[in-house]
Amino acid sequence: MGNVLRRTAAAAVVAGLLAGVGGCGPLRPGRDPAPVVIAADLALTGSGSGLGTVYQRALELRVEQLSRQDTLGGRRLELRVRDNRSDPRVAEANLAEFAADPAVTAIVAGACGPCAVAAADALAAHRVPAISLAPDDQVANPVAERRYLFKLGPNAGDGADLLAAALAADRVATVGLVTVAGDYGEAGLRELTAAAGRDGFAIVIHRQLAATGPDRVAAVASAIAGWRPDPGPVAPAGTGRAEPDPGPDAVVIWTPDPVARQLAADLRRAGYRGRLHLDAIAAGELHLTGDALAGASLVFTDTPVADQVIAVSPARAARHTWFRDYVARHGTYHAQSSWAADAVGVIVDAVRRLDRASAGAAARPVDRVALRDQIESIRRLDGLTGLIRFTADQHSGLHPESLTTLVAGGGRWHLAR
Repeated sequence: MGNVLRRTAAAAVVAGLLAGVGGCGPLRPGRDPAPVVIAADLALTGSGSGLGTVYQRALELRVEQLSRQDTLGGRRLELRVRDNRSDPRVAEANLAEFAADPAVTAIVAGACGPCAVAAADALAAHRVPAISLAPDDQVANPVAERRYLFKLGPNAGDGADLLAAALAADRVATVGLVTVAGDYGEAGLRELTAAAGRDGFAIVIHRQLAATGPDRVAAVASAIAGWRPDPGPVAPAGTGRAEPDPGPDAVVIWTPDPVARQLAADLRRAGYRGRLHLDAIAAGELHLTGDALAGASLVFTDTPVADQVIAVSPARAARHTWFRDYVARHGTYHAQSSWAADAVGVIVDAVRRLDRASAGAAARPVDRVALRDQIESIRRLDGLTGLIRFTADQHSGLHPESLTTLVAGGGRWHLAR
């Protein structure tokens, strides 16, 4: 009888070990969980290095925060960053190399939308999901050609709706518009032109600027500040009809920071005294220098003013912690940082849900196809930026409800009252 019991016990031990090897049981002692490797292509030198450095800081901080929380049940988060030197060709090559590396779990692409689009075929060929931080609509559309490509960041139509509402509230009749060159700027012009027809204002002067560099900013500011309506019929002498002030009633700035800040300053220097309204891509440092933006409005989320919002939910508390930790490390806060931080959050959330669905999954490298499917099925994630939602038909994650209006005053941005 004793021999039978010993043989039965030995068989149970062997069966348990075999089950562990097959991935159907707990990890064997001493076996480390497979890491989650996030590769990021960023502009750390060259003309785009300002924003690229912000993204790098945000990625590093968010990886540290989530690693301390051990949100992946023992899996180690690794971040690999490569500099594309602000060269689209280098960025495309970096993304293709990351996609071909089987050790890479997921990719974060920086602010270059065309670079992400150019890499879409490589991402699909190697079946690795990527999250782009570029605002360009073409990054996520058409979805059928971007199955492994997702985006965070503002959407042109959502921002235009809020800007148009602000213009209507100000009862403006004439608007000057300055857009960034490229897909996102073209989308802004298209969306605001459509909104003008609905909301009763007219875009009377439009200019385009490059995303980086000071070229033409002063000339554009001068042209807008000096714009005058058509004089119409000449008034008879002595009627006392005053000539209207130069410049449109309001100016919409649809360009990235720091071009947006320079344009605002040049507009004021050129004598423009009307209202300024900024799109989300113009958001930069929380604290402002000078008074060029005083009274201006900005379409963004409320993350840059997290210290002004009561933490009444876990999501709000997380934003407070993010804001506080970023300021403590870097001495200030940059609005665009939360897009990069949320890219890490999206990947971690998707991996966590995958691991929950399969016992022992942490012992194996993450299945990148399954990870893509999990990202696409995120219906409600309260990120640091706001509500994030993806579907099979929508690969642009920021929900319109996350956007609000901020107002500049006292040297920083505040919630609009």
